[in-house]
This record gives sequence, C-alpha cells and structure tokens, in this order.
Amino acid sequence: ELKEAYCDWFDWAKNTEEIAEVKSRLEAFYRKVEKANIPAFSRAIQTFKNWQVEILNSFGFKYSNGFLEGINN
Repeated sequence: ELKEAYCDWFDWAKNTEEIAEVKSRLEAFYRKVEKANIPAFSRAIQTFKNWQVEILNSFGFKYSNGFLEGINN
C-alpha cells in the first residue's frame, strides 16, 4: 500500500506545476509512512526529508544532472 501511495504521488507530481501541492502531498505520504511504523520505509523517508529541497526542485525544474552523475560513477 505504501509503495503504491508513493507511485501515485510520483506519477501525479511529475505531471503538475503546482510545487506547493507536490510538497503537501509528499508530506501526507510521510505521515502515512510514520503511521505504518515500518523501519525500512521510515529510513527511506528520512532520506527524502534530508533531500526534500532537491527532490522538490526536480519537479519544478525539468533539468537533470543524470548524465554527469553517470560520468562520476
């Protein structure tokens, strides 16, 4: 259920320009994960929170550094 909730959020988020709503729905997802109290999901959510600005920027700006990251790896 949590995986599907994340997929639903992501699919919606990549097709909208409403960044405030993207953030709001992401925070709603965080609450679902915290309520479920599943350690693996909780650790993943902490990573999301640590990188939240960058994650939200990826929806607001359609640029990618994937090519450069690939070169670095």
